[in-house]
Amino acid sequence: MSIHHYPVVYPSGTRPVSYHVPGGDTCANLVQLATLGAVVGASTAAAKAIGQIQQGEIDTQQALAHTARAALTAATTTAIAGAAANAVGHHGLARLGVLFLAGTALMYGIEKRLNTEQKTDV
Repeated sequence: MSIHHYPVVYPSGTRPVSYHVPGGDTCANLVQLATLGAVVGASTAAAKAIGQIQQGEIDTQQALAHTARAALTAATTTAIAGAAANAVGHHGLARLGVLFLAGTALMYGIEKRLNTEQKTDV
């Protein structure tokens, strides 16, 4: 996480003084986490889909749908889990633990909800 310093010039003409704005780029960090989550989720789903296409289990359109769904699910989960982890702190095992637990719980809940909706649509 980068630290932003904003110069302040006093009227007396003294040297500029800078100060730190805490949490200044939290939103940017969450967007980066979401992007990373989307890439990892889509890559995993695409790799699985290639095997399923080769086995004749799904077609290309289904593979694209599964990959897009995985990207959106992973992006959402990673951003929310990252926000929860940021609430704990910026370093240490506690942050990693919160990131893992929140990510696991969210992914489980989203997948369960999506699978339930798919069963009722059939």
